[in-house]
Amino acid sequence: MRSNLAKKCAAGAMLFGGTLGATSAANAGLVVWNCNIAVTSTVNGSYNYGTFANVETQQFYSDTYDGPVGAPVTNWDLRFAPNDGSRFRVGCYDPSVGLVTNTNGTGLANLASGAVVGSSLVSPLGYAVSSSLLVNAGNPNAWSAGATGYFGFQFKVASGAIRYGWGEIALLSGSLKQATVTRLVYDDTGASVTVGVVPAPGAFALVGLAGMITGRRRKA
Repeated sequence: MRSNLAKKCAAGAMLFGGTLGATSAANAGLVVWNCNIAVTSTVNGSYNYGTFANVETQQFYSDTYDGPVGAPVTNWDLRFAPNDGSRFRVGCYDPSVGLVTNTNGTGLANLASGAVVGSSLVSPLGYAVSSSLLVNAGNPNAWSAGATGYFGFQFKVASGAIRYGWGEIALLSGSLKQATVTRLVYDDTGASVTVGVVPAPGAFALVGLAGMITGRRRKA
């Protein structure tokens, strides 16, 4: 009976692109926040200084001339600002961590899917406390108006431990200044993360389904 269940689980996992063991091991520590933070020049008609987000608690608020929109969060990790010059800007709360930038901090790098964010980065990438989008013509890590791109970051959780993550930014059409931060992902074990990779819940759901089928057969 156990061997048949294992075969069913393995076969089902293949439908999701791999084995159950590989899926659980690779994504066990990933935390996904589908935050959908809209960062625009104004919020409710007020000038917007920026939106502050605590990645671990999954809270955010916007700061305006008229006061905060939403409850301010403590120990925010990332600040998304639409009003710094002509480009979208991201900043960090703690100067000991940072954002993945290109060529020694000249701009926030638009990372390719599959890039690894961890304690060390592949040259010419490095970490900086704050940075605007990199838009240099011809640069492979540049951002484009109206397109979606990925950025990398590191931050500290409440315990003080450093965690690594990546985020997805969808820029508004015709703008390098306003965007929606659609998703923030990090690994809560402290491991490196791979840009574009998220947990595959379908594989785990399949385990439960196989168990239900086995239980019904036993009752029958």
